[in-house]
Amino acid sequence: MSTRQENLRRVSADAQPINLTTLLTDVVRKTREDNAALSLFGKTTKLGEEHGELCEAVLVATGEIVKPNKVTSVMEETADVILMAVDICASVYPTLNNQELVEELTRMIEHKIVKWERLMELDGEQ
Repeated sequence: MSTRQENLRRVSADAQPINLTTLLTDVVRKTREDNAALSLFGKTTKLGEEHGELCEAVLVATGEIVKPNKVTSVMEETADVILMAVDICASVYPTLNNQELVEELTRMIEHKIVKWERLMELDGEQ
């Protein structure tokens, strides 16, 4: 088993249920404490890279393309995209303290969920 696979297995085994607020707070705190962090441009570019990896993982998982050596999961790549998006948000709003940023981001996610649910209902009617 590769080191990466071992780390993923260990993290999965050790993982405790965590709520969205706790998760966001932890990511925001860590990204703001990182003195070697990428610039905003670098983070945005990294998000594009992670999005590409997610697209590739979806294509492999659905059989659209065949890559026998591709072992990353859609779940893993989705997590990378989410982490980079939160990292970017923390960089764009430096005047908000960690709690304010998390509260605002949580409110926005809740707002977007309502919109997403409405769109899903419309799609289901067709």
